[in-house]
Amino acid sequence: MSKMEIQANASKPFDHRAHRQHQLERIKNFVPLGILFIFFIGCSIISDDFLTRNNLLTLLDLASLPLIIALSSTLVVIIGSINLSIEGMMGLSGAIISMLALNNRTVFNLGIFAVLIAVAVSGFVGFLIGLIMVHTKIPSFMVTFCMGLITTGAALIMYGGKPGTLSDMQIRSIALNKFLGVPIYFYIALLVFLIAWLIQSKTAFGRQIYAVGQDENSAAMAGINVNRVKITVFTLAGLIIGIAGFVSIAQFARADMSNVMNKSFPALAAIVLGGTNLSGGRGGVVNTLVGVTIITMLTNIMVLLSVNAYVRDAAQGVFLLIIMVAFGWSKKNKKLIVK
Repeated sequence: MSKMEIQANASKPFDHRAHRQHQLERIKNFVPLGILFIFFIGCSIISDDFLTRNNLLTLLDLASLPLIIALSSTLVVIIGSINLSIEGMMGLSGAIISMLALNNRTVFNLGIFAVLIAVAVSGFVGFLIGLIMVHTKIPSFMVTFCMGLITTGAALIMYGGKPGTLSDMQIRSIALNKFLGVPIYFYIALLVFLIAWLIQSKTAFGRQIYAVGQDENSAAMAGINVNRVKITVFTLAGLIIGIAGFVSIAQFARADMSNVMNKSFPALAAIVLGGTNLSGGRGGVVNTLVGVTIITMLTNIMVLLSVNAYVRDAAQGVFLLIIMVAFGWSKKNKKLIVK
């Protein structure tokens, strides 16, 4: 037997193992969709009200804001980072709109321009986060946590602890007006999803995001400007969070920080549940859509079954933990490097 034949025979077990691992990874990519399908069927059986037209429209309504928030973090997670500034940035965006649009606290009446200013400011905050990260090498969770505190404080200072009531009906209309049975902000969420999907899937920048998430050093050696990718991703995240703040204040008509609290970790849970890898380089906005849908259906079915409000969060946490353990998300994300 020649030397080449010996080497070929020796490599067969490794090739077989690599092929098997690749097949397992492909199967795992369909697990979230399988969970969604099974859960949808289960909810339909458990409650006769689940498949009614009104309830399905309610699901679309309930999923809209969580989807926008989760989309803001999806590209961030793909590059292997974490964003803990969501609440503060949403609060600041809402505060800017509430003070610059028609309200009961100030004389400003900038209308839709108040929204554009708020989204731009939120994007600039995202840009600052990326800039600080790449130049100081401080991990993203620390930079974003600190920026979350700063923006929360800035929002509270703006309205002095007494949130103004938004009375601009042009802004409020996206929550009050409906098209085909769902509020206008559902279509805003859908538009944000489509734009994020196009960036992720159809652009060279999208491919660079995955390359950075998989291996920064290899990406840099391939000629990708890693720092620019990171700054751009956090800027995009900031813009999307600004939109989320706009939707939130349109819903509640007040820039109260209590309306935007506890948004970061549910968004992260939806991203992970959808199958996006926390260590970066895998997953995407479609996965996030699946994760948000599962969590929304879980919340909805508990309401339909009249589950006590005090135990819903606990039940939701137990369910998500069981799902992640049962289907091996811990194995998929065992190499967690928060950059």
